[in-house]
Amino acid sequence: WALHAFLLTSVLYVVQRMTSMASMFMLMGSCLYLVGRLSLADKPLNGLWLMSLGLIGGTVLGAACKENAVLLPVYIGVLEFTLSSRLTSSQGSIKKVRWFFIIFLGLPLLAGFVYWFQHPGFITGGYAGRPFTFLERVLTEPRVLWFYLSMIIVPDIQTMGLFHDDFPLSSDLFSIWTTLPSIIGIIVLLILSIIWRKRFPVFAFAVLWFLVGHSLESSVFPLEIIHEHRNYLPALGPLLGLSYLLVFALPSKMPNGLRISLIAIIVFCLGFNTFNRAQYWRSESALIESLAMNHPDSPSSQYLRGEILRKREKDFEASYAYYLRAAELSPEEAGFLISLSMVTPDGLAQHENTIVSLQLARPAYIAEIIRQKPMGAWGIRALDVAIKCVMAGNERCLSKADDIASWLQALIDKSKGKSAHRYYSLVHLFAIRMKQNRFSDALTTADTGLQLNPRNPRFGLMQAHALIGLKRLDESEILLNDIQQSSAGRVRKYAQRISQLKQAIQLIRSKQPTPIIN
Repeated sequence: WALHAFLLTSVLYVVQRMTSMASMFMLMGSCLYLVGRLSLADKPLNGLWLMSLGLIGGTVLGAACKENAVLLPVYIGVLEFTLSSRLTSSQGSIKKVRWFFIIFLGLPLLAGFVYWFQHPGFITGGYAGRPFTFLERVLTEPRVLWFYLSMIIVPDIQTMGLFHDDFPLSSDLFSIWTTLPSIIGIIVLLILSIIWRKRFPVFAFAVLWFLVGHSLESSVFPLEIIHEHRNYLPALGPLLGLSYLLVFALPSKMPNGLRISLIAIIVFCLGFNTFNRAQYWRSESALIESLAMNHPDSPSSQYLRGEILRKREKDFEASYAYYLRAAELSPEEAGFLISLSMVTPDGLAQHENTIVSLQLARPAYIAEIIRQKPMGAWGIRALDVAIKCVMAGNERCLSKADDIASWLQALIDKSKGKSAHRYYSLVHLFAIRMKQNRFSDALTTADTGLQLNPRNPRFGLMQAHALIGLKRLDESEILLNDIQQSSAGRVRKYAQRISQLKQAIQLIRSKQPTPIIN
């Protein structure tokens, strides 16, 4: 487990260290529970106190790092159901354990199911922003679980990666032939682990620990289909089962020298694999290059390779090829299309109506995608990069300012768009129009913002700014005075902006020629 290459992202991918931190607290909680459980017969009060402290403390501290630590009571339930089932316990101890799990596992699960049935949109509503449906996720995840198990048992670092959006979705039971066998296989494993829990408790533990670990992130919730870091703690089940097989179960089946040699080879191969995979992480460029090379059908990997070439190496021609590949693989992802359009050479843009692949870079097509499809993180990220490029005065980007404005307008007009995205678009569309000295358009944008959110003083300040650009200084000053006298005028950031705009008005007036009075 400590040497496994498949678990590397929880350490080297900084944001996923919350996974390893949560796992640390969950393991500490599990150990504390077991200490209490082993002392329950001799010291009941002390045992129950330690069991409760382990479960509650591990769950609370783990959940402070990552939400899936709420699974700790179920993990501990697996320990009790499998490995602890062979403990010699009095009827009094068994009764205490039963009440312990009724309180700490049964009641929370019951409350969760009641809430789910009363608020079904709690889960299904999240699929509105995903490129897959509820059914596709539920049918695909069993195949994902077998993929995880294959990587745990036979790790292949070239198959591993940060992104697995090249993993095909199952639209029904037969669209991909492995879908139904995968579902049946998971069900069979689950049934065998329950039936054999007393005969083969380690096998039961290995299976149930793994399945419980994936019961949140690989089930019905609208999360990404695959992420390797989700295996950090669940992988401990299968790996402990394999270790038990090598250390305890095989001595009677093979010569001791051969068994030790086999263990040494496995440890060496795991360490060597992990060392080689860690080399991918020596730099951001090396990591993303390896992702693009090992996952040619992953749009995210191809897109990020284009980003590196464009931003770090300033190689726009090379980045164009990767952006185009990402857009072809995912033609409804606005972020890939926006980045492709931003680097499309002017000479090629002239042929966008005749060459099919170039139609992906058409501003009108991108605007339609933004209006019709969910806007994800890639889309906002690409828009943000394009906006910053325009505001920095880059000539290449300034020539595409109207295209960017049309995409922002599409996000504003989106019928089921997020209010945060609409606010973001209004603010940045205004900034672009001011940068272009198109003050009337900027004023229209500010007016739209004020209509959508009349209580937000920022839109009033935007109106005043646009009026200054239009040389309607008196109107701007009246508006600024109104904002200053409102509650917003007492907010520091708004007060500072009011002061800046009033100084701009005074400066313009001081430079205007004094009218001649006869």
